[in-house]
Amino acid sequence: MSTPDTNTAHYTGPRFFGAPVGDFTFFQTLSFIFAVTVASFLGGTFIGIVSLMVWSLGGHQVDYSLTYKYFGLPLGIAMCVASAGYLGTLLVRRLLRRG
Repeated sequence: MSTPDTNTAHYTGPRFFGAPVGDFTFFQTLSFIFAVTVASFLGGTFIGIVSLMVWSLGGHQVDYSLTYKYFGLPLGIAMCVASAGYLGTLLVRRLLRRG
């Protein structure tokens, strides 16, 4: 029994923006969830800092530490839940299909 080749255009499993995502192992799934969470936290914090920097050009006093609490953290948590839900569902479906 051969496994599907995810490097060809004939792959019929789940895709996300064209990338095959259906054959990840448990640790690959955890790694991707962690990477998406960290990247979204850092991206949200960066956007928050830049936004507050523009806001401070108008003469406002700003506390940049709030960007972690109100920008980065909520976005990181939301993306962790969303990616864990999507990739976890794919992992469970794959395990149930083979089991």
